[in-house]
Amino acid sequence: PGQRVFLANSSENKTYSGVVGKGGAITDLKPFADRGGESVATDGQGRVYVANGQVFVYAPNGQELGRVDVPERPLQLLFGGPDKQTLFVLTHHALYAVRPR
Repeated sequence: PGQRVFLANSSENKTYSGVVGKGGAITDLKPFADRGGESVATDGQGRVYVANGQVFVYAPNGQELGRVDVPERPLQLLFGGPDKQTLFVLTHHALYAVRPR
């Protein structure tokens, strides 16, 4: 509770940020980016990664920084590895590991 999280909405093609409230309810929902998708992940520097055909990268303030191209359409994003700085990208046929710059 109290932590800001990001939620991708593919039907609206938008990503939102909100605060986790008591009981898991999302409060203070605000538009973050005019691109939604299948998944969203945040790195240790607060950058937001949105899976939408490719992986689009946003600064914590919502400014688009660039994209990470993978050979297949990304379905799920997750940061992990020993230092939590590897972006794992799941597609229909493969799992990719990317070290964002």
